[in-house]
Amino acid sequence: WFEADSYCKWLSTLTGEPFALPTEAQWEYAARSRGQFLMVATDDGTYKAEPMEMRTESYEPKGINISSDGDRIEFATQMGWTTDSFTPLPVDMFPPNPLGLYSMSDNGYEWVSDWYDPDYYARSPVKDPQGPDKPVFKSLYGYDTKVIRGQGYANPYWGGGVNVFRRMADPYGRADANGRVFLGARTARCIVNNPVPIK
Repeated sequence: WFEADSYCKWLSTLTGEPFALPTEAQWEYAARSRGQFLMVATDDGTYKAEPMEMRTESYEPKGINISSDGDRIEFATQMGWTTDSFTPLPVDMFPPNPLGLYSMSDNGYEWVSDWYDPDYYARSPVKDPQGPDKPVFKSLYGYDTKVIRGQGYANPYWGGGVNVFRRMADPYGRADANGRVFLGARTARCIVNNPVPIK
């Protein structure tokens, strides 16, 4: 989270535009194409894929408007990677949602600015909630937690990647005994908090 936040601040310094991580409410508003009742952030709010009947021992069906295991396996093979169905894909591999945003439902958990509070929306403002002012909820290991949205990977055949999916994550990315940090399909997208559209 701290690296993602620093990146958005760096973009702001570089461009002079007010870049930042989105609030959780901004992220969901964008994923749902200006707050419509859409379950996934695809071009039409639905999952579309080749028929599952096409599956064979050597072929996994492909997604049409959202990625599937078959797309990730094929891309990994093309790249010579061994990441199989856990492979991240090029962001623009599938159509964007109606706002022109790509891969909000299926290509990584996205950091948002909010501290995690499982009960926040029971008492939050209805319009443009900004999230808790300070850490509220701790992980099982005692760390303060931030919100991540989206999905590490989805699949049209079993779901995942729905816009209402939210979870907590440790913003520090703790290292293991060998000093390796497990990132776990975390990504970020910066927004510009500006009432005037940028060209």
